[in-house]
Amino acid sequence: MRSTLVHAGSVLAVMAVAACGGGNDSSATSEAATATATPAQTASAVASAVASGGKTVSVATDTGSATLSAGDAGAEAAVAALGVPLFPGATVVSSILGENDGERGAMVTIETRAAPAEVAGFYRDRLADAGFTIKAQANVGDVRIIGAEKGDRSLAVQVSTRQGGGSTVALMGGAR
Repeated sequence: MRSTLVHAGSVLAVMAVAACGGGNDSSATSEAATATATPAQTASAVASAVASGGKTVSVATDTGSATLSAGDAGAEAAVAALGVPLFPGATVVSSILGENDGERGAMVTIETRAAPAEVAGFYRDRLADAGFTIKAQANVGDVRIIGAEKGDRSLAVQVSTRQGGGSTVALMGGAR
């Protein structure tokens, strides 16, 4: 699972940059980009698919699969895999959903106008409501980090101040 998500994560930045110049049609879906070779070859396929108007790209390797999405395309499945709701009124920037041997992991990045302290408080409460145990909390500069566990699952929330105000939030979780 980790290698699939690391492989998927290596192409997320390429996808996010490519998506910035695209249109606003979040319903466009590219054909699946399948890779069993290097991360660089996968990144090239993802960049090509996104540049041609795609918002969701699936990557399959010999160890699992990942779906990378720009905007809210594909976010519903990634959020469901995390097990906590999105902050009310937040905008989804990107999502990754990975699967290996039936285990799912996800990362969702969102933006909101709310202050980081409010967002961090929301996620502390939602994690507790969902049965997670808070294992770690840290404030590093303007970044708030929360780590939580529930059974064999872990979830991390990173909340930082967004340029221009508000917050950028990364939600990451999966099987340990």
